[in-house]
Amino acid sequence: MHVEDVMHKVETIDENADVKAAADLMAKKQIGSLVVLKKGKVVGIITERDFLERVVRSGKARKKKLKVKDIMSKNIVSITPEALLEDAAALMTRHKIKRLPVVKNGRLVGIITASDIIANAESIGELSLF
Repeated sequence: MHVEDVMHKVETIDENADVKAAADLMAKKQIGSLVVLKKGKVVGIITERDFLERVVRSGKARKKKLKVKDIMSKNIVSITPEALLEDAAALMTRHKIKRLPVVKNGRLVGIITASDIIANAESIGELSLF
């Protein structure tokens, strides 16, 4: 099975958006992350953990006009739609991440999560995720 078979629509936000707007969008959509774009290109991802670690725990919540780019994770690992689910699982395990933006020809086309991998584990065969 390929990534494109299980990937889903991805929610995005501009890197210069206000952190509160990101939190509001995540709450409204009931999702745990947003892929961050700059001029249509993937430059980061903002997750619930980013909010906990880089806003709440660090005390930055008091800073006015905090932007998404100030707290997002920047070293993005992505995958192509044609990749196998085994490859996605291996990338997630190697990089200790739970989400992979799916990019084709430099364009964001979806996202795949650890939950997607688990839900389709029977199609992966013998794979050790831990």
